[in-house]
Amino acid sequence: MPKSHFSEIRQRSLLRDEIRLAIVEKINRGELSPGDRLSSETEIARQLNVSRNSVREALQALERDGLIEKRHGVGTFVTESLPLLRGGIERLMGINEFIAMHGWQPESHVVSLKRINADQKQAKAFNVAPSTMFYEAKMLKTVNGEPVALCIDTFPSTILLHEVTLASFGSSIFDFLEEHGVSIAYADCDIMACSAGEAMGALFQVSPDKPLLLFDQTHYDRLNNQVLHSKTYFLTDKIRFNIVRRR
Repeated sequence: MPKSHFSEIRQRSLLRDEIRLAIVEKINRGELSPGDRLSSETEIARQLNVSRNSVREALQALERDGLIEKRHGVGTFVTESLPLLRGGIERLMGINEFIAMHGWQPESHVVSLKRINADQKQAKAFNVAPSTMFYEAKMLKTVNGEPVALCIDTFPSTILLHEVTLASFGSSIFDFLEEHGVSIAYADCDIMACSAGEAMGALFQVSPDKPLLLFDQTHYDRLNNQVLHSKTYFLTDKIRFNIVRRR
């Protein structure tokens, strides 16, 4: 059996995403290596028992993500140089979800969780009293033990239903806030480059001058209240983002 053979996929919702994930899992397990040629759309559709249109949509998504490339008149190939993770940033999602959609098992490690006093700027931004206590959580995200991102999340204690401990924080800030009745509706995100520095360099196991990509985000609930501020630092050789731009 050729290594690019796929098992049949039964009827499911979001079929295109299931097909995409099946191909990603083949790549992640090493069953499809960089430079390998994929079967034709017709053959993949036959193996998975799905329509050719669904396969075409899945392959288009993978091409946008940079995981495969089409060579006219030759075929479709796995990209020669692959980051662990790559995808669009159009939809707001947690890092765990982003990692899982690439076929990897996300791993979260809470580095620290501490209470801090709000400064005047923070209190005004979150519309709370200057004496309000805030929480600052630092969480390292890894894949197969390899660091890919560091999240620093800050939020006021007033939005929580009860006190927070290191053990109760969990592995996802979005899931944690949902447990306290806080639902994130949207975020305002600034994207910039920075260097790791000594502290983050030690966590990422890289040199202090290692380039990082920073997402500096302010998160709002459905009533437009600011409920979370996050700074997420990404290792650029482990994770990349893309966005479709049109005229």
